Amino acid sequence: MNHLSLHPTLRTCSSDTILRAIKELTQENISYTSDMGKTYDFNTADTLNTLL
Repeated sequence: MNHLSLHPTLRTCSSDTILRAIKELTQENISYTSDMGKTYDFNTADTLNTLL
């Protein structure tokens, strides 16, 4: 993202900081078993979605 560094007053954080923030916002997967016995895992990621 070299173009971001061209902005004179924009400060960006390191990739490590971004990764740490994402890890803090993650949630456990929710498992659902259908009547046919198939198991589906999904994640609503509510805390991450609030960033949008």
